Amino acid sequence: MKIMTLKAAAAYLNMNAEVLRRQVQKGEIPGRKLGKGSRSPWRFIQEELDEYMQGNNVQEKAEPEAQSVLEKLIKDYKKAKTEDDEVIALNRIGRLKKSGAVSFLCEVLLNADSTSNQIFWSIRAIVEILGKEARRYLEIFREDKDEWIQVEVSIFYALEFGDQRAIEVLERQYEKTGNFLILQGLLQVKTKKYLPELRAMFKSEEVHTRLKAIGALKDISYPQEEQDLAELVLDSDIYVQSEALKLAIKRKHRSLIPQLQHIIAGNYPESIKRMAAGALAEAFDE
Repeated sequence: MKIMTLKAAAAYLNMNAEVLRRQVQKGEIPGRKLGKGSRSPWRFIQEELDEYMQGNNVQEKAEPEAQSVLEKLIKDYKKAKTEDDEVIALNRIGRLKKSGAVSFLCEVLLNADSTSNQIFWSIRAIVEILGKEARRYLEIFREDKDEWIQVEVSIFYALEFGDQRAIEVLERQYEKTGNFLILQGLLQVKTKKYLPELRAMFKSEEVHTRLKAIGALKDISYPQEEQDLAELVLDSDIYVQSEALKLAIKRKHRSLIPQLQHIIAGNYPESIKRMAAGALAEAFDE
């Protein structure tokens, strides 16, 4: 891990140092202050600057190509030979976040020949593109005969609007199925009630279960969060540890400083040490 001064980082990025200072203050470029004073120096991690430059290059190219990408994905969907190929195309359409895709997705939703799977993933894509505005397209699916379409729409209404009817649907379905996707939604609207189930997942011997639990933790906060995260950043599995450290960077908990210092000084992979250093810098900056 290479740490740079403002002057060195400006030279590395081939830009004026004062321009870099303004951009890092706005959060446009990754950097950290050593201290809280106005005169405190900035420091930069080279690997983070590399990631920034790669992402910036992709963004510059993305917009002109977005329409042609959308057209290709729609073609991929229409010529798909398996349900898996359809799901892949619909997922990519959603992630593209182009409003021009909505008319195509509505065609899928309203087509009498569309399967439940096609409708489910089209709903998810529309929500990803439109957010709350997807409401006008989804009302007719709230009582759908397919229970998983009903669950997907209920999650949307519960999270976006706190809709009690939707929450009741989710609670009934969770009691019936124990499905983690439903639990993840319920944790956001009824954290206190379902938190014990999430915390039990952190103690699971199954790595996959602990990873899923961290994914749910990203969407909520609760009093024992720092205690749980302190254990997870020291998890014996590198993938669990990595995901926990990513979350630690965002949460900036100063109570994690001893665990982060332990990782940096210990016998851990360099990638883990870099994340711990990033989380430590954020904790000190808080």
